[in-house]
Amino acid sequence: MEEVNEKLPFVVLSKKPAKVNHRLNFLISCATFGLWSIPWAYKWLDAKKERKIIIAIDENGMPFEDKCYC
Repeated sequence: MEEVNEKLPFVVLSKKPAKVNHRLNFLISCATFGLWSIPWAYKWLDAKKERKIIIAIDENGMPFEDKCYC
């Protein structure tokens, strides 16, 4: 997907998905009798997403950033 904007300069930055240490999380989950499995699942699902933000300069010359829903 490509955006074209003739008025404002902008750039889209992306961050690759993070890696989750499953071996360490499994050991913590065993030590806490399975209680750690809920935060572990959240971390795993959240880490799979690729993050994108837009950095642009507005009409007043001030830089700003926003989430990219591309």
